[in-house]
Amino acid sequence: MDAAALFEQYLREAEAVPLTPPPYPGARRLLRWEQRMVLGPTSGQVATAAESKVKLSVSAAELQQETRLSDAGLQHMLAVAGSRYDPATGLLSLVCGRFPSREENRRWCLEVLHRLLQEAQARTPAAASCWGRPAAQQAAAAAALP
Repeated sequence: MDAAALFEQYLREAEAVPLTPPPYPGARRLLRWEQRMVLGPTSGQVATAAESKVKLSVSAAELQQETRLSDAGLQHMLAVAGSRYDPATGLLSLVCGRFPSREENRRWCLEVLHRLLQEAQARTPAAASCWGRPAAQQAAAAAALP
């Protein structure tokens, strides 16, 4: 086998074994994180912009199924997301490199995804959200977020 085939086999095996048990039967990973590690003479001493940048990708169809989002709500969320949604792959991607640490950038991506979901739920006020609160209460909670 060549190196590329061995690496692909390693990735398949790594994805096949979950690191933590699923929170409920049938649960699967929705969020996919990408980040970089820069190796060089100063690696580990000073965080570079490339090291702190993170990318969050999530399948729109899986997100809709998991959050019980209506079709109208999903379309509204994707319209608000704009160019962050790729219709060819069906992935919604959020990228952040604003903050000096990866954790802050991850938190920002999660907050944006949460706000997109709240906006989508507010678009369909008759439906209850995945958190068990009506969309009107969610909109009020979203306004209170920083």
